[in-house]
Amino acid sequence: MKRKNASSDAWPVKRRITGVVAILVMVVIDVGSVFMACDILSEWMTWPPVITFQHGIVFVLLMPVFILFFIIMLVPPVFFKKEASSRLNEVCIKGMFAIMVGWIPVEICVYLIYSHEMERRGYVRCSGIPSGYTPGRGGATRYALDLTLCRKK
Repeated sequence: MKRKNASSDAWPVKRRITGVVAILVMVVIDVGSVFMACDILSEWMTWPPVITFQHGIVFVLLMPVFILFFIIMLVPPVFFKKEASSRLNEVCIKGMFAIMVGWIPVEICVYLIYSHEMERRGYVRCSGIPSGYTPGRGGATRYALDLTLCRKK
């Protein structure tokens, strides 16, 4: 009597289709976050008269790498009908943990370096919260070359 492959029972066709849809959604999120981050960074590098500094830009840059680990863990069961190896899962989880631990210090360094560069170039910090952003750490700070530009939207 042949022994049935346990992993093929764990990943029937319906579940594999759901896995493919999940992978596609994660790829769309990855591509969107890369384009959004590149757009924001290219705007910042042109040094316009008013800059809205979003505090989560490093997270947006690291999110595709973070999500890529989930995609890597989903590939074996979805496309090859076998569970991902323990070693692969361990490497992916350690990679995700490293990104989570490294994100905040890198975010703080980017904020300190970029805000110092803006002040060196003559930008002043506008008071208040830019419209469309939430208050607190996850929000944004507006900088302008002149205080009169702070009042414009």
